[in-house]
Order: sequence, then structure tokens, then C-alpha cells
Amino acid sequence: MYFIITIDTEGDNQWSEAGRRNITTDNAKYLPRFQCLCEEDGFKPVYLTSYEMTKDAFFVNFAKSCLRKGTCEIGAHPHGWNCPPPYNLTGDDPHYAPYLMEYPKEVIFNKMEYLKNILENTFETQVVSHRSGRWAFNEDHAKALDSLRFKVDCSVTPYISWAKQLGNPNGHGGTDYTGFPLEPYFVDLDDISKPGDSRLLEIPMTIRKNRLPTMECFYNGLKRGEIKTLGKILLNGQMTWFRPDKTNAREILHLIKRHEDAGGEYLMFMLHSSEFMPGGNPVFVSADDIERLFVDLNMIFESLRQMDVKPVTCSEYYKTVKDNIQRAGA
Repeated sequence: MYFIITIDTEGDNQWSEAGRRNITTDNAKYLPRFQCLCEEDGFKPVYLTSYEMTKDAFFVNFAKSCLRKGTCEIGAHPHGWNCPPPYNLTGDDPHYAPYLMEYPKEVIFNKMEYLKNILENTFETQVVSHRSGRWAFNEDHAKALDSLRFKVDCSVTPYISWAKQLGNPNGHGGTDYTGFPLEPYFVDLDDISKPGDSRLLEIPMTIRKNRLPTMECFYNGLKRGEIKTLGKILLNGQMTWFRPDKTNAREILHLIKRHEDAGGEYLMFMLHSSEFMPGGNPVFVSADDIERLFVDLNMIFESLRQMDVKPVTCSEYYKTVKDNIQRAGA
């Protein structure tokens, strides 16, 4: 089974309006610890990089060093509210954080072209992988990526709908991925929920339904009086992302085991770069939280080591998929 690590590499605390209005990139200095952990196991993070990180000298030097060693990949991670060229969609984009897919088609293309060019010039590497900001993706965005010769997108979050999460206050919310495939597929540019004949490979985020909540989850829910929520979990299952959040390490281990037993082709891990920095995000607030994160990462990575997974970047996985298709057609 293949193992892909993706890191949305962006400014500090982009969940907050204050973070979006005054974008800082202090979290870059916290990435080497995670990179060292990955390199110990032969894992290769894909740093899906936002515009502001191209201006951070520490991150640029760090990433170029990793690229020279062949221990990472640089991809694109656009946010509409600050990626050049400027375009004011809502009158106050840092406040509303509109989805890039909500901008006019030509603006989507221009922002993606700008980001791809500045990433390639700054890091002196080809950029072919992409994840949209705020997990939003549509046909206009996909066509822009295809035109710019991106090979991989990893924006799809199976089972998850973002439709109730507004960007543009006059918009329709984020993408509803509830009917999307779980496994990789080449995208139909006229309907991104279906396989097609484009050259753009979608690698969905690893999210799976657990059949039942853990006893710890059930007990804690009872203590909080969340009877309705627990009832929904019992009926529909609980979603587990391959994304540590300080409370779900054991659920992730269960996800990994179930995925292996089901013959899954790959696992995709994700975090944000600012989640390695205390207070750079809403989840890992203190230094103790970061230490807990690294305890969980060591436990998760140990499980993967025992499975003898094959670490790949997004572009390496793309090549594997293409090679398999060619062999199957031979």
C-alpha cells in the first residue's frame, strides 16, 4: 500500500479573520522537526504551498534543501483572498474567506497560473500537485488546473459536504462531496464527481466511516449529553480522517488496519503547517498539545512501518497509476 503525506503549507492561523488580515508565517520554523521524523522513516511530505510561504526565507531555504535531498515535493495550495493577482470578490475577502471556485473563471485561472509560476521559480522545481483552499473544488477550477498542466488534485473529501460552510455570503457554500468516489480517478472536467478522460488525477483524502463509535467516544458523549449526536453516529457511522486532532489517534490506527484489510491502494495523511506551531491553529494551542501530537505521530508512523507501506509523493503516485494503466492496456 502506498502512503502519501500532504501538508497544507500556509500562513499562521488562517482559520481566523485576524490571521487572514495580517498574514504571518512563523509556523515555517516548526516544520523541520516534522521533516526529520518523516526522513527517519523514509517518508516524503508534499508541501502544498500557499503564496505567502514563497516570501518566507526560512521556508524557502528549508524546502529547497529537502528538494535537493529528494525528501519532499512542493505543490500548490491557493487561497482566493490573498493569492495574486488581487481581485476583491466580496468587498472584504479577508473577512469572508471566499472559496477560489467562487471567483470568475478567468480570475481562477490567473491566480492558479501566478501561483504555479512563482512556486516553480522560487523553489526551482516543477509543480504538478494541488489542493484547493478550504477543500472547495468545481469544474472551473479543474479546467484551470488541466490547462496549466497540473497532474494531481487532492481536494476531494469523501462523505463530507461543505455546502453549509459559506465563503462568499451571496454564494452557495462549499462543495458537497457525499457522492464522490473514494479511490483515485481521472477527472471528468464537466462533472468532477465522475471519472473521465482528462489528464488530471484526483486522489481523494483518506476518510472512512467507522461502523460504531469507540467506547471512549460514546462515554464522553454521554457525559456531555450529546444523545442526538451519538444516535446519528450509531445509525450512520463516525467519520475518521487520516488527520490527527489530539483525540483520534486510536481511531486512525483502526482506519489504517481496516484500510489494509480491505486491500486499499493508498493512504493519504494531512495536516496544516500551522498545526505544528503552538497557537498557530485552533486545535494545538499549547506546547503540550504539540508534544501530544508528536506522540501520536510516532505511534501512527510505527504502525505504518510495521505494514511496510511504500512512501510516495503525489507526482510519484501519479506515475504509478499511469504505469499501471499502460500495463493493463498492453
